[in-house]
Amino acid sequence: MKEKAEPAINFAHEIRDLRSAIALLEKTPGQLITTSEPVDPRAELAGIYRFVGAGTPTITSTKTGPAILFKRVKGCDDVKVITGVLFSRERTAILMGTSAERLPHVLLEALNNPIGPADYSGNSPRCQEVVHREPLDVLKILPAPTNTELDAGPYFTMGLLRVEDPETGQSPVCAGAGHNDSLV
Repeated sequence: MKEKAEPAINFAHEIRDLRSAIALLEKTPGQLITTSEPVDPRAELAGIYRFVGAGTPTITSTKTGPAILFKRVKGCDDVKVITGVLFSRERTAILMGTSAERLPHVLLEALNNPIGPADYSGNSPRCQEVVHREPLDVLKILPAPTNTELDAGPYFTMGLLRVEDPETGQSPVCAGAGHNDSLV
């Protein structure tokens, strides 16, 4: 039987950024584990998540485990990596402040009623605490994970595409990539 994580729904309104989303998952039983053990972003990180969080990488995953926060990534000691944040409908619903059953409706409502950008009125947002300038080599700054040694290359997260039918105006959301999508 799946563990319900409903109590965290009351705190979803507190989410302002990735840091506060992680804090919410930390408060919700079974939704996040952390490790301070060093992990290699090349195949090892994804392999650990597959074992702990996602099960066998098939068309449909064989299990749904917690998100994992890796606090020490080899080659980038000052960067943490979290994976599996939106892996399950239940976890995404917790972060959106709804139930898994209502999640598609909440997401559709959000698409149909977008909010404007945040106004910082002269204050710098936290995402701009560290600014890298040219010459910029992203792969030397961020640990871009790979799933296997045979991957064509590293990647940061899955793609999300919103398209609109020019005749009907219908707008399905399409997501792409694998099960082990990571946020750096």
